Order: sequence, then C-alpha cells, then structure tokens
Amino acid sequence: MDLRYYFSIIKRRLPLIGALLLVFMVVSLTTTLKLIKSRSAALIFVSIGVERVPGIDLENYNPQAAVDAADRFSETVQGWILNPNLTGRMQEAAKSSFSLSARKQEKQNLLLDLKLTEERDVTPIASAVVTILNEEIKTYNKMTNSTFKLAINSINPYAIKPNLKLNLSVALFLGLFISILMAYLDEYFRGVVSFETQVSKILGVEVFGKISSPFLIDKEGLMGTYLNTLGNKIIIAGVGIDTAGLIIPLVQVMAKYGNAHLALIDFDLEKRSLHRFTQIKGDNLLGVTDLSAKTFSVIGDYLHPISQGIKFLPAGQGTNFTMEVLDLLQNAVNKIVIHTSLPQNSEVLRLPVNDLVLLVKLGQTKEEDLRQIKMIFPGRINFLLI
Repeated sequence: MDLRYYFSIIKRRLPLIGALLLVFMVVSLTTTLKLIKSRSAALIFVSIGVERVPGIDLENYNPQAAVDAADRFSETVQGWILNPNLTGRMQEAAKSSFSLSARKQEKQNLLLDLKLTEERDVTPIASAVVTILNEEIKTYNKMTNSTFKLAINSINPYAIKPNLKLNLSVALFLGLFISILMAYLDEYFRGVVSFETQVSKILGVEVFGKISSPFLIDKEGLMGTYLNTLGNKIIIAGVGIDTAGLIIPLVQVMAKYGNAHLALIDFDLEKRSLHRFTQIKGDNLLGVTDLSAKTFSVIGDYLHPISQGIKFLPAGQGTNFTMEVLDLLQNAVNKIVIHTSLPQNSEVLRLPVNDLVLLVKLGQTKEEDLRQIKMIFPGRINFLLI
C-alpha cells in the first residue's frame, strides 16, 4: 500500500497522534530519571598462564606449547563463568548480587564484565570474584596435575547510567507506531474509510480528483472538463460530511471550463444553508420546495445569479419537491447541479439523474453509507476526495 496513505492518517489524526507521542515521551523520561537507577560495574582483565615448575629441564621447555595450553584453558575458564553454582559462590563471597560475563581476547586473555544491581563500591566485589576464580583454578590444577595460574592485569570500575537518548528514541519510535495503529483502529471500528482504495473497491471506480480546500482544487482544468462531460443533470453530494462551502467553487470551475449557463439547486433539506456561501441576503428565501405547478411561470423570481453563468435555486421553506422543476430548468440552462448531503437526503437519489458525484473525506465518510448509495443509485457514480 502507498505510504502516502499512512501519512494522510498522521495528517488528519495529528492531535491524537501528537497526544499519544507526548504521553510516551513523558513516561519514558519519567521512568529513565526516576525509576531506572545508576549501577556500578567493572571490567576485569585477566591472563591465564602456565607456572614453570622448579627443576624443569630448560632445554626441553617449549614456551609456545605453554602459551597454547593456556589459550585453550582460557576457553575452559570462559565456560566456568556460565556455571550458576560458581557465580552463586562468588555472589555469596562478595555478599552482593551481580551478573558476570566473559569475553575471549587475544590468546590466553579474558575480559570479565561485572555488573551490579545497585550503585556501590565495586572494587571489593571484583576482588572477591577473582579470589573465587583463583580457588577454582587451584582445584582444577590439583585434580588434573596442571600448573595453570591466573594473573590479574587490571580492575577498571565504571558506571552504568540510564541511556536517556536511547530510551527517548525508543519511546518516539514505539509511540509513533502505536499511535498510528490506534488511529487506524479507531477509524476501522467506527466503520469509516481510511484509504482511497477502500472507496474505489466499494464504488467500483477510481477517484478523479481532489479538493484540498475551497480555494485549492487540484488540477481544476481537468476536473472542470471532466464534470462537463457528465450528463446535463448531476447530483453532487457530501457523504457524512458538510460540503456546502465547497460546492460553489466547484460549480464555478465547471462554468469556467465548459458550460456558461448552470443552475445550482440546494437540495440539502435538513440544513438548507448553501445560500450562506453566496452574496444573497436573508435566510427566509423561497426555493425549490416552494415551487408548484401554479408558480412555474415565476420561477425566474426564485433564481439568484451568484456568479457569471451560474444561477442559484435555494432549498426554500417548504417540504415538497416537484419533479417538473428539473424539466423546467433544463429548458433555461445547459446543466443542472443538485447539491445535497447523503445519506440524510437519500430521496434525491431517486430523481431522474444519471450522474452522481460523491464528495468523500477519509476518516469521516462511513463505508456502510457508500454501500447503501451504491445500492440505491442506478446511474454512474464518481467520487472526489476532500
């Protein structure tokens, strides 16, 4: 799936994602500074050697063989560190709890990493570890008649402090991942569309344009030209969203790139608010629901010019709509555009109109509404993203 879809989730759910990220960062910072304490540790560098027995025949003594033997024995000592019984005796002797690991270095050398669970003087504890290890080697020598010996090169204490940068980085990554997931799950369980592909799958068509704002219609020339290729009667409807502020700029694009004479009808019979986005004064306007067969002769009094080539017919104050209005207007204009909101005004889908343009907003438009519209409307369906 296109990564841009996920960025669109971040953009439209930015407050939620930002709040969750802030929570993760605060929790991480608090945990690091208040709960995670500094610990003491030490690196113990040791070297395994072979003690030369007094009276040995120096002519037959092979130093390289002794080094090789010590090298092999250092691997044995490295394995001892994994023995919980040995480390348990070390902790008992040192009267402290710690973890111990061994890394093989060049030849017969070993690096022991001692880490305490608290902050305290680590040197006596490291010395106790070395003492127990020496005793273990002596026991081994006695049982195998060997002469291995442990030489301590250094004990280097150091402190293990909370890694604030790492913890904050992990919190940032984890918080971003979880917050995006929660934002998507929120939209999923609310039954709204999150991705353009979901809309295309339900309606069976691809998106033909996007409206970023009333003043930013992407590729308006192509959009205006395409809308003008549709039938002479078009329904433009917002699905689950208020689109009254977008309709007039969209119709102006149609007039600009095609038809010079358009009639825009407000068929949102619940809100009846489209006139507020025009220069028309007053709220008690007569309109499409006030017309009857007796008033057809004065329909011109109901039409209001709102832009070059565009006349506006308000929703009016009545409750009934006469189908003959569309036929009457068809003789006066090139194209009729009916604005409404769905699914609230679903009766509009039964008008003799062949083309429906849906305005869909990701994160708000519900999948079920799109399916119902697809089932009810018999004509062609297109959709725009806003």
